[in-house]
Amino acid sequence: MQHLGGMPFQLRQILASKTVLKIGQALDTRDSEKLLQEFGLSLVRTVDVSQVARNMGIRKTGLKNLALSVFGNCAPSLILF
Repeated sequence: MQHLGGMPFQLRQILASKTVLKIGQALDTRDSEKLLQEFGLSLVRTVDVSQVARNMGIRKTGLKNLALSVFGNCAPSLILF
């Protein structure tokens, strides 16, 4: 696999793409700043599911609680962290 600046080329393409939506949890400006400083990469087109959950009135926005909200107890194998 080809690497540029310590990051796989394909990952760099995905993160920089304006057509690929990147979904994360608890994203903050430090994440974007670190990518820019360490790899010269601007992260674009992202959605923070924690922020979406807060906007929907969900108080507990950790990944485990969000997974339970979506999947309930029907998919316990998805909630093994």
